[in-house]
Amino acid sequence: MQEENNHKKETELSLPMAIVLGAFIIAIALIVIKMPRTITTTTSDKKTSLDSQTITAMVNHIIATKNKVPVVPVSASDHIIGTMNPKLTLIEYSDLECPYCKSFDGTMNKVIQNYGNQVDWVYRHFPLDCVDNTATDCVPLHSKARHEAVASECAYEQGGNDAFWKYITKVFSITPSNNQLDPKQLITIAGEAGLNLNEFNTCVSSDKYADIVSKDAKAGLKSNVVGTPNTIIVDRLGNTYTIEGGYPYEVVSSTLDTLLKN
Repeated sequence: MQEENNHKKETELSLPMAIVLGAFIIAIALIVIKMPRTITTTTSDKKTSLDSQTITAMVNHIIATKNKVPVVPVSASDHIIGTMNPKLTLIEYSDLECPYCKSFDGTMNKVIQNYGNQVDWVYRHFPLDCVDNTATDCVPLHSKARHEAVASECAYEQGGNDAFWKYITKVFSITPSNNQLDPKQLITIAGEAGLNLNEFNTCVSSDKYADIVSKDAKAGLKSNVVGTPNTIIVDRLGNTYTIEGGYPYEVVSSTLDTLLKN
């Protein structure tokens, strides 16, 4: 949170439904750091016990976002984990230096583990550095995130989708977040993954996959993404539902359960 504090931006409670229902303020204490344009982040890293009423209201808030944002369709160039014929697709826009993405990564891995062939997970890069955002009020937050995203694509170059997902998971598991990951760790992770380090270093230093990262980020901007994590759920009929922030697993799973019944 130190970096956000350096920007001296006002903090206020997240989730409009929680604001409407004052009881949620005590129950969940989800904080959102309000920053211009692409600099909004929401936390779920604190372990809290949610009552059923709170969960239901949060789920209703997500369901109420139905078809409010356009979505860039999933293609063969996306990074996907899960089934080939899912009932629901979860498209996550994420920043590798975002502390709330770090927490939400655990939530998403649990979703994949528990929902089997009913869902798949699409990971798209959205580094909060304003490189792809032309808005004049955009404030850069995580300058290291783009370089780390490129590194994950270099892992993909050598080891395919499996290496990409392992790399992403490892970065999230070790980064202190908020631009504090030592760049040397990117090489260490590559070595642990059995990648050719000379090829990896050449790939990363050349910024070879910067265009891939930008493509993802621009897709996020088209979907009105203004912070990370931001996850768009797409059902088989093409309806979209948006999870803005790092909601707890209980809320995400309850949302999925609701949509799977439809």
